[in-house]
Amino acid sequence: VTGLPALSLDYRLPPVATLPAPIEDALGAYRHLLDAGHAASRIVVAGDSAGGNLALALALHAAEQDLPQPAALILLSPWADLTHSGASFTANALLDPFLPPIALRRAARTALGGADAADWRIASPLFAPDELWPKLPPTLIQVGSTEILHDDGVRVAHRLAQAGVPAELHVFERQ
Repeated sequence: VTGLPALSLDYRLPPVATLPAPIEDALGAYRHLLDAGHAASRIVVAGDSAGGNLALALALHAAEQDLPQPAALILLSPWADLTHSGASFTANALLDPFLPPIALRRAARTALGGADAADWRIASPLFAPDELWPKLPPTLIQVGSTEILHDDGVRVAHRLAQAGVPAELHVFERQ
């Protein structure tokens, strides 16, 4: 529709490969785009749920490695906290029609392969150090008010806002 090129990454997935393998693959693809002459200012990184985790982790790892940031991030219901410490994980457990908490817990256990769920480099980009957040690009975050990942998206938006990064949060009621 836009006439713009798109790259859909076929990254390694659990249970065959556990975290941080998908992050390494995403960072490798991003480096490849930059090395091939694609300007970071023309790259938008987007992801949904676990893909939102991966998109955010990619930007944070790029910031840590002083790589140029993409033009923007789009995070749709980002699963940014594999510890599941957000209140919506419990509060919305019976309201989320798509994702039951037990499924997310199992997925986290499989993806982690025994790694620490609170480690931002491997699993939970929400917990990245404060000094990395101001380096991130403008970000659009969309979540539903009744999903168990609601608070992950809201907390990412707050971290970005606290760091002075332009962030737009859309919360869709009863979605």
